[in-house]
Amino acid sequence: MDSRLVEAAVYRTFITRLRGETQKSRDRLSELRRDAPNNFEVHYLSAACYRFDGDYESSFRSFTEMLRIDPTAKVAVHYCRARLFWYQSKFDLAFRELEYAEKIEPNHRIVKFFHAVLMFRTGDPATAVKELRRLFSTDPCIGFRPYLSMCLSALGERDAALRELTVETERVAEVDPDVSYWLASAYWMVGRPDAAFKWLECSIRLGNHNVRWFNEDPFLEPMRNDARFADLVAGLGPEPFAHRAAEPS
Repeated sequence: MDSRLVEAAVYRTFITRLRGETQKSRDRLSELRRDAPNNFEVHYLSAACYRFDGDYESSFRSFTEMLRIDPTAKVAVHYCRARLFWYQSKFDLAFRELEYAEKIEPNHRIVKFFHAVLMFRTGDPATAVKELRRLFSTDPCIGFRPYLSMCLSALGERDAALRELTVETERVAEVDPDVSYWLASAYWMVGRPDAAFKWLECSIRLGNHNVRWFNEDPFLEPMRNDARFADLVAGLGPEPFAHRAAEPS
């Protein structure tokens, strides 16, 4: 109805990525950053797509632009930065970002979820289970369930871990590249490799091309020894980033 509506264009670009047209989505986002540099959604979705490309440095820059445009977006920026830091094993910085966010909005569900994830990734799955169950007691958080499954697997509670991998969670994973990735990890940890590769393939098909993280995530290390892993990540290297050199700084 209105071809000038940037918000519609940028969300359509993200849907393009979810449909498997990743390079087309990258190119269109590049155009939007050039043509609408002061639009919040442009930088918000650029940050997400940069993360899915494993380009954390550009993602951080997009978060800076988000705060320039809307200083009230601090909570979202803090927990998103926390994720980028834990991807790089900079856990002290990740916890600090969540502390900043919690001071502003102490009951934010994603802040609480990410804190539990960090507890798990820093070697305390028992505390992570307590935090996740406390969160889930007031919010079903269906898409977050694979992380509870992973924590339970780490504690040797395989049956309980399997119970978290529900049909409802799989429905979310079918359309969300993060949830499908978490589900792949959870299925691997309960000893179902075929399901793990099915959901990793789904995550990649939905635009999660973060081969940098695929190759560094310690919970995927056993998967990397399977020939199917190399087949799935083939062609997901840094080559698609080359076009960014032409963008204005």
